[in-house]
Amino acid sequence: LDEACDIYCQLSKFLDSNSCNEKFADALYNKARIIRIIDHDGYRTFEIDIIYNRAEDLYKECCSYQKLAHCYAVHASFAEEIEEKNKALGLYQAAIDIYRALYSETGNIQYKNKHIEIEKRLNNLQLSK
Repeated sequence: LDEACDIYCQLSKFLDSNSCNEKFADALYNKARIIRIIDHDGYRTFEIDIIYNRAEDLYKECCSYQKLAHCYAVHASFAEEIEEKNKALGLYQAAIDIYRALYSETGNIQYKNKHIEIEKRLNNLQLSK
């Protein structure tokens, strides 16, 4: 996992540019996920949060809304893990909003199922607050 994280770091540096780049956003998203796995002591939570934010910004720029919604949901679960409940609530709601819009536009039942699944997480988090 350490080696995989190093590869993603190198890829991130190589692909970093001012232009919209979905592959770079994918690399950042995966980098954050890998760091979460190897960061057992929680020393890199700030870094993970920044990486998710950057990936989300790039997904927005690229109009990659399905990936943006997924990233929001994963970022929200991370925020929930580190006890940032208000941030998690906002991220879950943003993911739900996108999945609802995607379902409305496409009629794809997978988007509806995703927003229902995330809505359950949001409701559980609100009840625990």
